[in-house]
Amino acid sequence: MRAMKPRTAARWGWVRQPGRAGVSDGSLVGRKLQEQDGNTLALMPVAVVILFGLAALALDATTLYLGQRRLADLAAAVATDTAGAVDRESFYTADSTEPLHLDVAAGQRRADTLASSLGEDRTFEDVRCEVEVEELVVFVSCQGTVRPILAVFWPGLDGRVRQTVTERATALE
Repeated sequence: MRAMKPRTAARWGWVRQPGRAGVSDGSLVGRKLQEQDGNTLALMPVAVVILFGLAALALDATTLYLGQRRLADLAAAVATDTAGAVDRESFYTADSTEPLHLDVAAGQRRADTLASSLGEDRTFEDVRCEVEVEELVVFVSCQGTVRPILAVFWPGLDGRVRQTVTERATALE
């Protein structure tokens, strides 16, 4: 019978032995690893600054997008309210041949109320809405200045972006 060698952890490769496929053996892989020891330490601050810049850009882009959506929601709400606001006098005195007239003054009051409540938000400045009616179609144009959070640090921006949104609604006869 042949004598069997004892099974050891080093023989099966479970334990790293000195001088075998390590960094200190002088092989090509070991030399490349020794040459690049400090690169991670030097690149880490650069990567962190880039990540913070991208996060700030994403935050400001989201603020601008949500500001535009809130202005669009405001304009749509005013257009829908105005399309439903029939002038009382024309409603009671109108005969079947004349179309009903929409109450533009009530729509403008509603627009001013909603614009002032939106203007109380820190993100918005100078929100204004204009209501126009052509026959039974209501056009609402809202303008507002959106202030992104970190835009003051971006070169070329003064920290304010002017946005305009137009919505329309049609009153049913």
